Amino acid sequence: MIIEKDIVSTVKADTILNGYINGRIYPNEIVQGNVYPAIALLTLEQEPLNAIGGIAQRDFSVLFAVYSEDYRECREIGERLIVLFDRKYGVMGDVFVTSCRYAGESINTREKESNLYYIGYEFNFLINNH
Repeated sequence: MIIEKDIVSTVKADTILNGYINGRIYPNEIVQGNVYPAIALLTLEQEPLNAIGGIAQRDFSVLFAVYSEDYRECREIGERLIVLFDRKYGVMGDVFVTSCRYAGESINTREKESNLYYIGYEFNFLINNH
């Protein structure tokens, strides 16, 4: 998806986040046997929006699924994601973010089989191609 590579690049460029995940951000799912903490990035594009003058804007729901063996670490990663993306505006890679809003946590649980904590952080991105 168009926005995924720009989000991944933004996360990897942030020294604080990358200090936790060391580049482990994956589209759609985390492979088994991975090192943690890690982030799975899930995106869903909504219907295109028409703005003044017929300029189409694209609306994306984005979920950062943060996995870690340490609950506190999940929280710290999530807080940094909020700092990095909530109210983001401007150029982000190949897109122009006209607005980004943190929508809240979708889930906060511990998986019994893997003994991993999982917290989902949801964002809504509105973009124009840059």
